[in-house]
Amino acid sequence: INDLASRGRRLGLDVYRQVRDEVPVTLIGMGAADLGGLGEVAPDAVVPTVAEHRFLLSPIRYTSLGLGILEAMAAGVPVVGLATTELVTVVHDGIEGFVHTDVAAVIASARRLLADRDLALAMGAAARAMAAARFGIDRFVADWHDVLCRVADGRPLLPRSA
Repeated sequence: INDLASRGRRLGLDVYRQVRDEVPVTLIGMGAADLGGLGEVAPDAVVPTVAEHRFLLSPIRYTSLGLGILEAMAAGVPVVGLATTELVTVVHDGIEGFVHTDVAAVIASARRLLADRDLALAMGAAARAMAAARFGIDRFVADWHDVLCRVADGRPLLPRSA
């Protein structure tokens, strides 16, 4: 998370600190070293760095679905985070990771993934499948193919209202 220290509660600084106090986590991004993290990682090293970990923590409270979450999922890394953003539309609790509104439950879920490698691998595989189905190039191409076929055939792209 870039500049987490200056972005505060909205991006979950308090949640990050609470989780960090109880579970080993690695923060990367601009300014992350100020909070004891690795700091900035080269763009081509982000996914390999995340893939070395058992899960991705998303402490974010008030923003859209971040690209880093999708990159982690595509790399086969389950996600643990707050069920307060678009995260719940791609991470179904207990399938692609764990989402909860209670930070204590987020911490318990992180501990569970650290203790159970097989569970983390299974959830990571489900996360990879979800990322491919929702955000992969095959879905993108199929959607654009459908749009172009509709336009070429003179069909409306959206249903007409009554």
